[in-house]
Amino acid sequence: LGNAKNKSDYVGVIVNGVPDISVIVDKTELTMQNRNGMVGLKIINKGVSDIKFLNVILKDSGDFEVLSNSDTTYVGNLVSDDYQTAEYRINIQSKENAISIPVTLQYRDANNRYYEKTFNVELNLLDSKKVGANTKGGFPWVLLIIVILVVGGFVYYKRTHKTNKKGQFYQ
Repeated sequence: LGNAKNKSDYVGVIVNGVPDISVIVDKTELTMQNRNGMVGLKIINKGVSDIKFLNVILKDSGDFEVLSNSDTTYVGNLVSDDYQTAEYRINIQSKENAISIPVTLQYRDANNRYYEKTFNVELNLLDSKKVGANTKGGFPWVLLIIVILVVGGFVYYKRTHKTNKKGQFYQ
């Protein structure tokens, strides 16, 4: 009929990859002497894809018992190049100084695909007596510095006080 028509179509392309996730021990109160305490796990998303609905599950094993209210911690969303932490109170029953903690992660990617991975996180227990011995060595130095400052202040006060008395007699 002589009418010109233009038609435009838009196509969406989703760029996505398999989430690259890892788990490490972030902090702990546990030592060879104190086998009951908190352990913090750091969950790191190293991939280009965001993670949704992340659950961290720590089940009892022969090496330890979970004392927290729940063995599951809901973390939620974890964007690319970020991390979150999950803390648990555990009681170590093994006599070893290093244990393996099985951590299961359940999550979905940006396209709502379900993933479940289990990691064995190594927890090495330190000797609190050796760690404490290194930190206690600083106390005598602090005491020595305080004594030197007090003696120096006393000497300075006496010298300035003598000078002021001499100045009063000459006037």
